[in-house]
Amino acid sequence: MSKKIQLIFGLLLVAVAVLGAFGVIDFGTLFGASTGVSMAFAAIVTPGIDGAGKHLSGEGSVLSLENANAFSPEMISHAYDREVVMMGLGGIPVNTFMRHLPHKTIKSMEFGYFSVDLRQVKAVTTGALVAAGGEQQQVEVGALHSIFDINDQIYIEGVDGHKKGEATPTVGLPYNAIVIGKTTTPTPKLIIQPINGKPIAGKENNTECLAIPTGTNIYRISNLIEEAQNYNGDTTAYPQETKQYMQIFMTTISETELSQSEEKEINWGKKQMNELAIHEMMRDEEAATFVGIKGLTRQLLPKARMVYTFDGFEAQALKGGSPVITKSKAALLANNGEAELVDLLEKVFVGNSGSNARYMFAGSGVISMLSKIKLSDKRPVIRNEGTYAQFGVTFNKMVSEFGVLYIYLHPTMDTYGRKDSAFIIDLTYADKMIREPLRADNIDVSEFRGDKKRVIETFAPVFKYPKSHAIFKLTA
Repeated sequence: MSKKIQLIFGLLLVAVAVLGAFGVIDFGTLFGASTGVSMAFAAIVTPGIDGAGKHLSGEGSVLSLENANAFSPEMISHAYDREVVMMGLGGIPVNTFMRHLPHKTIKSMEFGYFSVDLRQVKAVTTGALVAAGGEQQQVEVGALHSIFDINDQIYIEGVDGHKKGEATPTVGLPYNAIVIGKTTTPTPKLIIQPINGKPIAGKENNTECLAIPTGTNIYRISNLIEEAQNYNGDTTAYPQETKQYMQIFMTTISETELSQSEEKEINWGKKQMNELAIHEMMRDEEAATFVGIKGLTRQLLPKARMVYTFDGFEAQALKGGSPVITKSKAALLANNGEAELVDLLEKVFVGNSGSNARYMFAGSGVISMLSKIKLSDKRPVIRNEGTYAQFGVTFNKMVSEFGVLYIYLHPTMDTYGRKDSAFIIDLTYADKMIREPLRADNIDVSEFRGDKKRVIETFAPVFKYPKSHAIFKLTA
């Protein structure tokens, strides 16, 4: 052995002896002995981040793997490994339900779709009182003048009609008229002629117009044809086109060769990474499906680019005229709470041509309130039939004479400030337009050694015929 090597070896022995004297090295652990010879101190300081140091907790501790595991495991377990836990959605996304429904693939980022329903029959008069007199009069009904055609027979609610030849109206007798024309300027109005108005002396088949108050309901009955006529105008429902954009969702999962080969203290491998990444992506999709807003926006930073976003359920419902139903918490908790619930169900199911089944995705506040309403056994209009499994999810099934409501506590509602709200969806009119189905591709990155995978999906939700859907909100 050379003198240089002897000198180095001697210095190492001295260093080990000094460290052992201060309890920094456990000789038993170092040399594999069953019991080590060491100096014990109540607190041993070792270097830490930014020189802050780390104290072993526990009286009489020394720096050994056994003591570190027992008293200060953070010294040997990486902080990231300790903090990462399996993350998943607390609920099944609406997007997942929609995968069970019929959908079609399209090739563009912008598309249109139609909501077609039975033609509306009701409008409400606006403007001032329409005075009586004359054989025709103009009635303003706002934008809904478009649901009426010339030659339509209409029923004017709240105005008593006349029996033929009688100058005094008969209480409760429906008052009918004919649409004989339509104006567009300066204000769209219907020009109507009465069928059973006040009799006119000397005219057997014509009557005089009756007064129509503002706010009167006018209903379309049918389109009239003359005896010799065997055709009429186009009275079919007019499709309402809606424009929507696609939106791209993506997540990337990567694992280096080193990470693949090393033995981790915590079993956090590729399977868990995939699950977490997909859950995060599905959560993003779910949030956009509920509260996203349609836009083609030029993003300025960090680079200029065009991005597409779609209208979620709330935007489609509000833009399309879905009913927004509000109920106070006080009223629901009072003695008439069940009656308030019956009124809610009536508003959800009546007045539209949706199906007799609706799905309520509710925040925790709504679920809590519904759970506190006392249902009477004597009232057959509404009853709770317990749980019902569909789409792999357990719903609470509420049955009424109006229809069946499937109730589901959805965590996204709370996450995005909708604790006291619920989205009520008729899945018969829900659809999912897909441009790029959910898929996963392995990516080759020259400077990255390991496995890198990209998961991508491009789609847009469609909630056709807005009146079949609803938004429910609790107030104080």
